Amino acid sequence: MPKNTFLKLNEEKKTRIINAAKKEFTRVPLHKVSINNIVKDAMIPRGSFYQYFDCVEDLYYYIYDMVVIDMESETNSFLEEVEYDIFDIFKESIKRQYSIYMNESRMALYNNLCDGVDENKEWRILRDQKYKERDQFFLHIINRDNLTDDSDEAVLFLIGFLRKIKVIVISEARKNDLSLKEVVELYEKYIRIIKKGAIKK
Repeated sequence: MPKNTFLKLNEEKKTRIINAAKKEFTRVPLHKVSINNIVKDAMIPRGSFYQYFDCVEDLYYYIYDMVVIDMESETNSFLEEVEYDIFDIFKESIKRQYSIYMNESRMALYNNLCDGVDENKEWRILRDQKYKERDQFFLHIINRDNLTDDSDEAVLFLIGFLRKIKVIVISEARKNDLSLKEVVELYEKYIRIIKKGAIKK
């Protein structure tokens, strides 16, 4: 995490450091990150870096946290708009984040950050705790009126399943350069099977 000296910086300097860090974390995974590149792009002395962060790992997780929070904040902005329908929440998140998923540099940053967290046990624990908190938030706001099983266990399972579908859809979108319309249609195909079931009644 950043030191207070970083948090107290003026926004212009803070933004320079953040952008320099994002550029370096986009370029390479954590174990290949160069502090020299970051301080050069941020136009600060190398010694100043350690006044703001104890190590590059602290900056790394700070940027990871920022990216995740930005994406979650975007999701929160439309929950009421989709009437808290779990299927529409995931569809809308795909639509709104489509530009991120289809942008090579932004996806490289996201993937490198996630890979770095996966390799660090302490960070994995923090990440998993945030996922659990996020799931608990969803449990309390999701509209369950149309669900055949509205128990917490079933809803949590459904959330996890929809996350996996989202990953599949985005993977297909990137592999086949799908348009936004095609991405939404692909997601809806999966959802229709879930809603209707695959076996005749």
